[in-house]
Amino acid sequence: EHVASALQEGVRNPVPWSGESSWLWMVVLRRAGLGSPGPLGQVLVLATALSLTLLAITWNALLACRNACQPGASLHSDGLEQPNVIQQNVVLRNMTQRIQTAEQALLRLLATARHAANQGAKVAEGGGAPAGAGGGGAAEPDPAGRTDGIGGGEGGGAASDDNEADSEAERTSEEEEQRAMIKYDRNTKKFLRFRPDFQCGSRVPLLPDEEPVECNPDSDTPCCSALGWCGKTKLHCKCPTCIDYRQERRG
Repeated sequence: EHVASALQEGVRNPVPWSGESSWLWMVVLRRAGLGSPGPLGQVLVLATALSLTLLAITWNALLACRNACQPGASLHSDGLEQPNVIQQNVVLRNMTQRIQTAEQALLRLLATARHAANQGAKVAEGGGAPAGAGGGGAAEPDPAGRTDGIGGGEGGGAASDDNEADSEAERTSEEEEQRAMIKYDRNTKKFLRFRPDFQCGSRVPLLPDEEPVECNPDSDTPCCSALGWCGKTKLHCKCPTCIDYRQERRG
């Protein structure tokens, strides 16, 4: 949750790329529970931060361009306003889809990295091998008879593993439920691009081809709102980040 909120804040208010912003992304990673990343993790953080910063800059530039091209006398007289606004809305929708897809993929990657970091920490605390790998003998008692702290550490690790397992199980369950809704065929790899429960976009998992869930353009709910629901009102079809899949089909 910390990572998701930090990423969304970074997209809305991008910071200039510098050593300070790199340090900020390291802090975000630590808050996600990954600790101090190694060289590969640092490369991942830098690449992710740079990509999202570029997306945010492009997003702000498009918004600025759109504001600069508000209706005016010359545009009305020349008949150029409507094509410009339509083109800008199409670009904004495409950017929204790309940002949502990148955010979901990054969250999955961070969850996997966090799980790997937890496993590595457990192995390091256990002397380099998982419990039970040494031949099945009983654990050697502490010479001073100390038992406090050991059980607590194991309990904390078990709780962390349980939470990670629950999250993974919930994610798997959501993906399986969605595959049933979109009638996914494991043999032909064919599926519907929309769900019957009117949910779309970032509200639900990605489709098997790693694209956001769409709305049925032939139905009474052809538009996906910014909140991830299919409908046909202005809030579904006319906002800057809404997607009208009837126009997507024509385009």
